Amino acid sequence: MKKFYSSLSITHQTNTSCRILFLILVFIHFSLQLFAQPSGFQDQLRVQGGVGSGLFSTTGITFDKDGKMYAIEARGKVWAVRFDSNGNETRYLMLDISDEVLNTGDLGLVSIVLHPDFLSNGYFYLMYAVNRQFLIDGTDGGDNADQSGSIVRVTRYTADMNASPSYTSVVVNSKLILLGTGPTDGIPILGTNHGGGCLLFGNDGTLLISTGDGGSGADIGYQGSYQEAIDLGIITAAQNVGNYRCQMNDALNGKVLRINPANGDGISSNPLYNSGSPRSAESRMWAKGFRNPFRMTLIPNTGGHSPEEANPGIIVVGDVGSSKREEINTITGPNQNFGWPYYEGIDEDNLNTYDDPAYLPASYRKPIFEYREWAAAANVFLNQNTKIELGSAQFPYENNGDPFVGSTIILGDFYQGTSYPTKYQNALFFTDFSSKWIKVMKLNANYEPESIENFAQLPDFVLGTVYNPTEDAMYYLTGNALPCDQIRRFIYAPENAPPIAKIEMDTNHGIAPLAVAFSGIKSYDPEGTSLTYEWTVDNNTIFSTGLAPHHLFTPLGNSQQVYKVKLKVTDQNGFGLSATDSVYVYANNTEPTISSTSLDNINVIPANQNYALSLAANVTDAETPTNNLTYEWTIAFAHNGHEHKN
Repeated sequence: MKKFYSSLSITHQTNTSCRILFLILVFIHFSLQLFAQPSGFQDQLRVQGGVGSGLFSTTGITFDKDGKMYAIEARGKVWAVRFDSNGNETRYLMLDISDEVLNTGDLGLVSIVLHPDFLSNGYFYLMYAVNRQFLIDGTDGGDNADQSGSIVRVTRYTADMNASPSYTSVVVNSKLILLGTGPTDGIPILGTNHGGGCLLFGNDGTLLISTGDGGSGADIGYQGSYQEAIDLGIITAAQNVGNYRCQMNDALNGKVLRINPANGDGISSNPLYNSGSPRSAESRMWAKGFRNPFRMTLIPNTGGHSPEEANPGIIVVGDVGSSKREEINTITGPNQNFGWPYYEGIDEDNLNTYDDPAYLPASYRKPIFEYREWAAAANVFLNQNTKIELGSAQFPYENNGDPFVGSTIILGDFYQGTSYPTKYQNALFFTDFSSKWIKVMKLNANYEPESIENFAQLPDFVLGTVYNPTEDAMYYLTGNALPCDQIRRFIYAPENAPPIAKIEMDTNHGIAPLAVAFSGIKSYDPEGTSLTYEWTVDNNTIFSTGLAPHHLFTPLGNSQQVYKVKLKVTDQNGFGLSATDSVYVYANNTEPTISSTSLDNINVIPANQNYALSLAANVTDAETPTNNLTYEWTIAFAHNGHEHKN
């Protein structure tokens, strides 16, 4: 005769979400395994931002020569971020100019750069869109799209070296506007796109500025009607020609500018410099014909040592395309034209749309690399005359079966260290925001593509990569929506596996005040090094750094509350790899009680015949009405000392 056992489990309705959350977490964990970085690399979270905690919509980070981090938010905040010896992070609000910054579309505070002698002079530079009301009368006009029809501004501030900690605040009244002192002196923005770009120091000490076309995606030809901007002097009537401004020498849109970082004047060795008007667009211009050069970088060990040499170095520009191609361009000399809005990519044109011959360039410099989400292929371009398909016999590329696609190129930094494998040394890291990948490109002696490799396919959006020379590691910004709120880094540690974090607890529920004993004793490091422990609850408040702490949970009144307790363990190898584990504690909540079931008196079921079971139960719960409980019945076949669930 077969013997059957039936069991009944009762769950609070609120716990259903916990099970769903568990399934989501399992899926996320599985997804992360699919989006792995190369073998030997560890992907570490360094800063977690978010709503109410600062760094909600991070648009840029940089590091001083001591390795200290500085980060900016799109809404106009600058943060100094510091780490202690255990990797614990503290952030300081260094500057808040949110009343001045226009944060809408892709406008906002978009770039920060430190002076090469930052630790001596404290100078740092910001690039941001200004809301129109602030531009007019100095009051905050808000972040609505109607505050466009304004300018992008570049300013210098001085960090306070004598602050405690140093360089975490700004010297009072140190603001100096270099570009955008008024409506007629700024980079025009007439829509909510392509307003700002990137700040970069040339090797000759000049400040380089990339600027977008300043319109909307549909600002074609003469379609724009911007009388208010004309009245304010943001553009002249002659400049009311839409994206053609990118081809105009007397307009700041669609350019790479080269200015004096001390006063904002153009550099005398610039190609169109006019000594009688050093702050004019012509005097500041270095290159033109860009659409949205959101990020650029300098090829290491290129360029002269003084501004008079007219050689800031070879500039690599990532220009976000319109509908045809994403571009990587190299500016190798003064007054080069990159074709927008007439040309896009290596051999695509927009001549049917932009048909005014008055602005058509006689020649233009083509990108060294192009790709697009719906293009047939990605291509390299050598010697400005030879296009080669990526992945062909002439230019091999291992794509693991995935096409090279994307629609929002974000250029990163060159990796200049030695701890990464040789194939990544001196390589350019670049990302695509929309396609969530990071790839690397090595250049040949002519500063053209020599090889391109996948580096990482990530689960979230990626907003650029930045090299930290002090740690010899590449950092990147990422997030699961447009507000990127995580700062992460890749370290290479093939000999060091991350530790394993495990939490034990004596209970996970009870009536408050609820004392819970925790233990991390089952946590370990595969290499056997000692661990440090950090216990936090809910809002990352640290309550212990011990191995086995106790914590008292005291919700207000008799209310039920769920607490998330997290353990972070860090090993003592190299960078100090970390791992986390978390559990939930339910205060003022107890388990339901099963008083009886209709199966209590059933022990044996006759063999070889159907047998109807009546399922009923008497259940009570101290905190939850009976009609809010959920019931789950399971049947198992038992034999040879174990069970098989049906």
